[in-house]
Amino acid sequence: MVRLAACALTLVLLAAACKDSSDVQTLAITIDGGGCAPTSFDVDPGRSVKLAVENESDLAYVVRDGDGRLEEMEIEPGESTEAFFDMPENDATYTLVCEGEGGASREVTLIAGTGIADGSTSDVTEAPGEETGDGTLAVTLLDFEMTASAETVRPGPLTIIATNVSRTSTHELNILELQPDGGLLRVAGIEPISPQQGGSVVATLEPGTYRLACQIVPGEFGSTEDHYQQGMWLDMVVEPGE
Repeated sequence: MVRLAACALTLVLLAAACKDSSDVQTLAITIDGGGCAPTSFDVDPGRSVKLAVENESDLAYVVRDGDGRLEEMEIEPGESTEAFFDMPENDATYTLVCEGEGGASREVTLIAGTGIADGSTSDVTEAPGEETGDGTLAVTLLDFEMTASAETVRPGPLTIIATNVSRTSTHELNILELQPDGGLLRVAGIEPISPQQGGSVVATLEPGTYRLACQIVPGEFGSTEDHYQQGMWLDMVVEPGE
């Protein structure tokens, strides 16, 4: 049987026969030629969840969590599998990795509540505008602006999860370090994200000021706008904690 864990909390695997279907939130994931879809779900904190995965591709896939806490789910072409578990009571994010033969990989992010923790765990962000420890920064991409779950973070590894909520536009997320001369140096980034999809990157950041920016220009991905010039960026400060 499969065990899922999220934000240092053990998620208990439940038998389907023991659950009232009206109390269960079903997350249907389909594996096609491009991997798992959709790539993000809004989940109610504390809700019982059924993870239903169907492999419609020609390749075998493995579904696991992003940090090795989930026993791998191996799904052959044409097969499907289900797992029942309880989401944590607090707001948090939980990431599944969907890997196919040949190295193809895509992540699926489960966002419980706002995706912002109440401070009871160490690997998720705190309230917007406050400092966050090593862990996860949630960024939402809109037309043409973006928001982040924190404005200040500490140095070191940071998992940045971007969700493109636009229904029509492709967006990207570049992490740019502000240089002494006023220039911007790209240190990490997430490749262009299709509408209603998501992506992530782990960036190791030194103290300084960074700009999160979408730099898609007219002619790219059907865009007629320069996203950066339209104001699709925000600054983030990396400073040591006390």
